[in-house]
Amino acid sequence: MSFFRRIFSGKNDGAKADVQEQQEKSWQDLSFHIPLKQLPTPEDLMDLEDIWDAYQQARIRGKQQGFTPVLIDADILETLQEVLPDGAAHLPLSPIADGKARLKEWDQAYFSEDAEREHTSFSSDTKPSQGLHRFLSLQTALRFRKETPLCLVEIPTVNPWEVFAWLPFGGWNDCPDSEDMMAVFQYWYEKYGAVPACIGFDTLECIVSKPVSEADAMALAKEQYAFCSDIVEQGMGSISALAEELKQSTVWYFWWD
Repeated sequence: MSFFRRIFSGKNDGAKADVQEQQEKSWQDLSFHIPLKQLPTPEDLMDLEDIWDAYQQARIRGKQQGFTPVLIDADILETLQEVLPDGAAHLPLSPIADGKARLKEWDQAYFSEDAEREHTSFSSDTKPSQGLHRFLSLQTALRFRKETPLCLVEIPTVNPWEVFAWLPFGGWNDCPDSEDMMAVFQYWYEKYGAVPACIGFDTLECIVSKPVSEADAMALAKEQYAFCSDIVEQGMGSISALAEELKQSTVWYFWWD
C-alpha cells in the first residue's frame, strides 16, 4: 500500500498523523486563509486515481457549500501570496474584461506576426486521439518523481473564473495575467462549462463535463492557441490536431515555456 493510501485509509500511526497535521498547518499559513488539505506525494498511477477521486469529491462538496476546489503545487502558494497586495485576501473581482474579445485580439496578433505560422499551425495531418481525461501535469510529475507536495484548496467562490483572483497565476512571458485569466475563463465557463482545476509551476488544467462538439472544436482550438501557443507549437503540432484532441477530452491542458 502506497503512502497516499495509508494516509487516506486511516492506517497511519500516531507519529505520521502528527507530522501530517504539522505539515497541513504550515501550508495553511501560506494559503491566504483558504481551507486546504495537503496530499501526500503520489508514488504510482493508483495514487493519481486517489487524487482524482479526492478532487471529484471536493467538487461535490463545493457545489453544496459554495466553494471551488483547486489542486495546486504547494510551493507555488508562497509565490502567489507575494503577488497579492499587503493584507488582501484576493485581487479585485471586477471589472472583468470581455474574454472572447481578448482571445480575438491575441488571435489576430499571432497570425499577423508571421504568415508562415498560419500555414503550419492549421496542418490537417492529424492522428487519432483518445483525448485527455486526467490531469496530465500530475502524470508528468509522477514520471519525473517530482516530490513537491500537492494541496487541495477550497476557493470561497461559486464563480470558477474568480479562482485567479485568489490564486493570481500568470503574467510571465506569453502567459496571460490574472485579470485576463479571469476574463477568458468566465467566457469559457459560460460557453463550455470549463472550470480551472489544477495549477502547477507553468501549467494550468481545467475540466469540462463533456468534450466539445464537432461544430465548436476548431473555433475552440484556435482560441486555445491564441491563449497558449506552446500547446500547439511545442505540443500538438497543429491546431487541427488540437481540435481533434478537444473533441475527445474532458480535461484541457495548458503549458507555457
